[in-house]
Amino acid sequence: MRIEILRNTIVDLQQVKVGDFVETDLRSALLLIGIKKAIAAPLPQEVIVTTEPDPLPTNPIPKRRKANDSQPRIQDLSGEPASCISPHSHS
Repeated sequence: MRIEILRNTIVDLQQVKVGDFVETDLRSALLLIGIKKAIAAPLPQEVIVTTEPDPLPTNPIPKRRKANDSQPRIQDLSGEPASCISPHSHS
């Protein structure tokens, strides 16, 4: 049975690392799956590319700030009209 390794371990007396794909007997595979060191992996399939794939968008994803970030956030209000109320204005 083909499995994908989730944690470094030993399979059939061989050291295997996270991300490795291993072909082993059914009993060993089920044991490793049962103790959460592996998952069942699909059989490898041959892929034939007939055309060039579309390039992925290059827009970077903005990183989220930490909740306890020590830098204060500065809000940009330059595009909004000023709304100040004068203490001398009477409505």
